[in-house]
Amino acid sequence: MLFPMRSKHRAYLVFGALIALVILATCTPFIWKEPKLMRSPTSRGKTPHFSGAKEYAFSPSGLASLPQRGSSPQILRNPNSPLTSTSTKVRCTQVAIPQQGEVQTPQVYKQLDPSSGPRAMEGITTVILDQDGVLWRGTNVFPTTLPTLERFKELGIRVLFVTNNAAKSRKQYVEKWRSVGLEITEDEIVPASYMSAAYLESIGFKGKILFIGDEGTRLELQEHGFEVVECGEDHIGMNNEELVDFKLDSEVKAVVLAHDPNFSYRKLAIATQYLRNPDCKFVVTNMDAGDMLDNNRFMPGTGGIAQAITTITGRTPVNTGKGGDFILPFLMGKYGVKPAEMMCVGDRLDTDIALGRQANCKSAMPLTGVTSREQLQTTPPEKQPTYVMDNFGILAGLDFHLTSS
Repeated sequence: MLFPMRSKHRAYLVFGALIALVILATCTPFIWKEPKLMRSPTSRGKTPHFSGAKEYAFSPSGLASLPQRGSSPQILRNPNSPLTSTSTKVRCTQVAIPQQGEVQTPQVYKQLDPSSGPRAMEGITTVILDQDGVLWRGTNVFPTTLPTLERFKELGIRVLFVTNNAAKSRKQYVEKWRSVGLEITEDEIVPASYMSAAYLESIGFKGKILFIGDEGTRLELQEHGFEVVECGEDHIGMNNEELVDFKLDSEVKAVVLAHDPNFSYRKLAIATQYLRNPDCKFVVTNMDAGDMLDNNRFMPGTGGIAQAITTITGRTPVNTGKGGDFILPFLMGKYGVKPAEMMCVGDRLDTDIALGRQANCKSAMPLTGVTSREQLQTTPPEKQPTYVMDNFGILAGLDFHLTSS
């Protein structure tokens, strides 16, 4: 050796070599270890299962769904790719992320057109007909309304105008129909305003009524001989001192609620005091969430007001309108309607179509009101109507194309 190694240097080399061996032995498993599928703690020992998984032929140049056994896969290749290697079969998952409200349900209703609409009316002697969203929207009467009603009259089909709109009394509705060119009688109108009075009459109600709502229901209650008291419109608020000093009328035995665009904290507070008495009746003309107006505006309905009172008092009201339990027996008793010969026509699933389901009769929904075709696609089969149509005129074979506004 040209340069003899001292014992001290030799010891350094041996020590360095040992360190290198330790490092190499430690790192080698991480370098060469085959990667494993990461699992959640709950999937240990289980074979992964992919819902809706499909087999694909995979290559760097394209994807193709694997065909049925015995045929050849068709590779969707990038024409600019120079790769022509044979594809390798791998298992992967098609992930569909559903958007909120887009889960579709089976369609059980039948779509009507001008040719099939009249056939759907065969065997029908009575039509339970909604108004808002079917015959008009807001103050605008649809052009299908009068021709269809005239056709029903020619065919001898009785029409009962059954509406959850409690803003008008029967007398006021007769005048409204006369103003648009149709003569009807009070007996053909069954508005929610009338139904509240009919219910109280049916149970033999005695006492005063605290009424909250539009004029139509108040008029019906008074025409049935009930004494009505109101909260007063001079103040909309009520502080704690006023509430403590407010004198309750001991003769008030019921609170009747109709739609009230002027509903206020004062009315809420006063109604609450009376309904704390479990013997005080709580009646609501309907539980509608709201209704469509022109210019794509949605009007909050009576149901929201009723829910506010229920939240505070814990009292559940008697719903005397469509969607409640009183109206169907009333219609069958007063008008002698037979479900087998009846059709309910309306634009709401929770009231008009629900009444048809309740009566086990046919129902038809025009898409001119609150329910859209998109909403129907997510409606459970047991809540769908028998028929769906673009507008009311379809039932008379009229070919109108109404534009939504």
